[in-house]
Amino acid sequence: MSDTPLPVNNSLAVPRKASLYDVYVNTHEILHNSHSSLLGRILTFVDASFSDPVQRKAMKDVVKQEFNDMWIHELRDIIVSQFRCAANVVGDESFPKEGILLGR
Repeated sequence: MSDTPLPVNNSLAVPRKASLYDVYVNTHEILHNSHSSLLGRILTFVDASFSDPVQRKAMKDVVKQEFNDMWIHELRDIIVSQFRCAANVVGDESFPKEGILLGR
């Protein structure tokens, strides 16, 4: 066996531990993408359901508004409150204790 030290590859460094806020951002993105995908699929059905362009646009606008209201006022608030509770339990200071997060 050789006493020569093995070369160090800095590109294989262990990443830092993810903070609770990092996990929140990732979760938010996943859910936002799922929300957008589902909305797109539903709008496709709406598109195919109305032959009149004015009615079709009106219904798509209503569906979009309802979906976005649901996302902003219900789902995001639930996610934020759950992560804030978890941050308090584990003592993670990276997660903001108040204010709006990722206001899309």
